[in-house]
Amino acid sequence: MKTLTDLLNYQRLSYFKSSRFVMPLVWLLLLQLAIYTTPRPIGLMDSIFMSCMYTFLIAMWVGLSYNNLEDEVGEQLLILRVKSETVYYLSISVFLLILSAIISLISAIAPLIAAIVSQQTLFDRPFETNDFFCSLLLLFSCACAGSALGSLLHPRIIKDKKLILLTALFLVVFSSARLAMVREYSFLKFILWVIPPVADITKAYPVSTAFSRPVTFQLFGQLLLYAGAFSVVKIGLLKKIKF
Repeated sequence: MKTLTDLLNYQRLSYFKSSRFVMPLVWLLLLQLAIYTTPRPIGLMDSIFMSCMYTFLIAMWVGLSYNNLEDEVGEQLLILRVKSETVYYLSISVFLLILSAIISLISAIAPLIAAIVSQQTLFDRPFETNDFFCSLLLLFSCACAGSALGSLLHPRIIKDKKLILLTALFLVVFSSARLAMVREYSFLKFILWVIPPVADITKAYPVSTAFSRPVTFQLFGQLLLYAGAFSVVKIGLLKKIKF
C-alpha cells in the first residue's frame, strides 16, 4: 500500500507540474458554461445527458494526454525501484480514476450551482437531491470509461502517433454517434459494443423527466466494467510489450 501511495504522489506531482491539465480543465468549464447559460427553461435531464458525453470526451483527452507525459527511462527506473510492473501500471490507472472523480465532480456541481443561482428557474423542473446523486454516478462512470479508453491508446501499443490521433478521432465520432448509427444500421451493434455506451444513456430511462436509481446503478456498473476492462487490457499489453 505504501508503494502504491508513493507512486500516486509521484503521478500527482508529475501531472500537475506539467501544463497538460490546463486545456482539458478550461474546455470542461467552457462546455459546462455553454450548457447552463442557454435560454431558460432547459431540460434538466437532457442537459445532464449532454454533460455526460462532454465529460466522457474530456476524460478521454486526459487519459490520452497522460500517456505523453510518461518518460520511458523514468518508467523503467520506477519499475525497477518498485520491483513490479503491475503495481506501477496500476498506480497510473488509480491516478486516472482520481482525475476522473475530479472531472465528474466539477460536472456534477455545475447544474447544482446553476439551479441555486437561478433560484430553480433555469430547468424545466426543480433540481433535487436524487438528480445530483444520479448525475454524479453517471458522470463519474463516464469519466472513468473515457480516461481508461484514452489511456489505452498508449504509444507503446500503437507506435504511430498519427494513427493514435486518427484512432482517437474515430472513437470520438463513434462514441457520439453510436446510438444513431446502430439505429440506422443494426448490424453495427456487433461491432460498436466495444465503445462505452455513453450515447445510450439518453434512451435508458423509461421516464424522460426523472432519474431512476436502478437504471442509474445499471449504467454505472456497465461503464465501470468498460473502464476496468480497458485498464486490464492496457496493463496486460504493456507488460507484454517491453520497452
